Amino acid sequence: MRRRKFIAALLASPALAAPYRPEHGIVMKFLDSDTPLFPYRGGINRTWGFINAAGQVVIPAETSRIEARLADFNEGMAAVQLDDGRGMMIDAKGAPRFAIPVDNHGWNYVMRDGLVPYREPESGKWGYYDAAGKVAIPVQYDMAWPFREQRGIVRVGEQYGIIATSGRWIVRPNLTQASEYRQGLAPVGRYGNWTYVHPDGRPAFGTDFESARAFGGGFGPVKIKSKWGAIDATGKLVVPALYDDAWAPHSAGTPLLVKKGRAWGFVDALGREVVPPKYYFCYSFCSGYAAVQDPNFPLGHYYFINAIGARLPVGTFDEAYPFVLDRAWVKLERENRWITPQGKVVFSWRS
Repeated sequence: MRRRKFIAALLASPALAAPYRPEHGIVMKFLDSDTPLFPYRGGINRTWGFINAAGQVVIPAETSRIEARLADFNEGMAAVQLDDGRGMMIDAKGAPRFAIPVDNHGWNYVMRDGLVPYREPESGKWGYYDAAGKVAIPVQYDMAWPFREQRGIVRVGEQYGIIATSGRWIVRPNLTQASEYRQGLAPVGRYGNWTYVHPDGRPAFGTDFESARAFGGGFGPVKIKSKWGAIDATGKLVVPALYDDAWAPHSAGTPLLVKKGRAWGFVDALGREVVPPKYYFCYSFCSGYAAVQDPNFPLGHYYFINAIGARLPVGTFDEAYPFVLDRAWVKLERENRWITPQGKVVFSWRS
């Protein structure tokens, strides 16, 4: 359940995500990280360090004092908790940049578009810091999420709105649900009806859906008559609404993750089941590959497949998480590894 809860926190829309602090022991790189630094644990106190893509230690675990990762590196900065209990944004060399509160919203301190959400402990209100830790948008929101594509989702009372990086309203808080922009479109909801909006807040399509999720890989997952399918960027339904769940991929040219009954599989942009639902558990495609759990084993036995369902010759693992920036964390017994899509081990350590 830990794995599922953590991934749900990473993938959930702002309207759905509950406050959640990642487990201290989870090593995976967060799916949307844009900085090629990869975590590992070491030292007497099992603190966190980071390597680069070549496997060279950039931030030594033995001296980092990083007790917990709160949010991954983006734009060269990451949110961490130090061993003295302080929350801190650090740079790509591990140097402290500015303090942040430590609470159940640690996952939310993600730097994008030069801004990071921050929560004022006294009032509980949210605003945004810039990369220097200076107030860019004053605290005024009941919740604020990381920017993406120069747009941010915020909540005032129970209503959601969309703002620009200047703090100017794009959509005033009159939405009952909203998720982030991807590929120039954001899913928004009003009292049970969902649609997508352009960066200027205009509706993108003349169709409403029962639910909708953020775009990825050219797919926008939508719910129609209690079943999930997907539209393309023109609003055309390219994957028929036949499935019990659907999630967009994180890389272009890869299929949509779908669920039928209790099994997961993948559907391409022509609506074909390139991998019929058969997996007990799997992740959306990221960096061109997907981590899947062998359908014959409910515990462990993870491997990777490509966009046509062919298995990568990199082995089978007790645990495996998605490739992000062409590196994936896997675990076999007590050995942790960062590997390439070709199976090369760039770094390893024992739990």
